[in-house]
Amino acid sequence: MTYGEVLDTISAYVKKEKQRQKEVASNIYTLASLIKLGIGSLLGKDVQYPSINELYPGMFDEEIKKAQEQQAEKELIIWKQRMIEYAEWHNNNRKWGEKK
Repeated sequence: MTYGEVLDTISAYVKKEKQRQKEVASNIYTLASLIKLGIGSLLGKDVQYPSINELYPGMFDEEIKKAQEQQAEKELIIWKQRMIEYAEWHNNNRKWGEKK
């Protein structure tokens, strides 16, 4: 390695390490904020916890999308069952072709 390459390598390492330290500091700050919210809720304050996607936008998009799809499927199954129950109720309460 030449002297310039060594300097470039060291510079890249320092830059990467500084970025890592920023991420650690951000995570510590986020954790402290969540602890503060938790303590506030214990003291009777009305607290809204942020979702994981609000804390780390973009990091959990796949998991959130999958959970939303599963929720939509569950709601569709419930809706279909309710419609079947309503149709059965309606058909049982109405005498087709007979006048009341």
